[in-house]
Amino acid sequence: MIATGLRQNPGRHRAWLDSSIRARMNDPEFIYAALFNDSVSPESLDTLANSSDPSIALYAVRNPNASAATLERVYRTKSPRNDFYQALAGHPHTPPDILNDIYRRERTINGNDTWFTGDPEMPRAILDEIARTDSDSYVISQLLKNPMLDCGLLNQLAINLAKRH
Repeated sequence: MIATGLRQNPGRHRAWLDSSIRARMNDPEFIYAALFNDSVSPESLDTLANSSDPSIALYAVRNPNASAATLERVYRTKSPRNDFYQALAGHPHTPPDILNDIYRRERTINGNDTWFTGDPEMPRAILDEIARTDSDSYVISQLLKNPMLDCGLLNQLAINLAKRH
């Protein structure tokens, strides 16, 4: 239905999708499907991030159009959940102070560093620390793909890995 509506509204994708979301706020299946679309406006995402349905709020946070202000509000107001922290850590609009705070939190699940290493906007201090301390192969592969990778990070990573072998 969403794909058809978008095709029928060329040049008006965002307006059509936002109005459809407003008209169907009580239809969670429609909202879930809409949240995977990059035509959702930051304003609609802000509204949906307030949802009492944690899945809708999470998908709104994961959408690439979510604004820094929305992400900060969610971080400051939503109950701490690892899936929200991961979504915030991997989102390119998350403010650096929040990224630093999430990175410094106690780790309750493994794999968080992959979210940090994949974000090209990640503060350099976090990337430096990961390069110096992490040896997980997936984390390293993500770090190697990060556009911020330079000789300094690569050297830190090499020293770190040499210590472990």
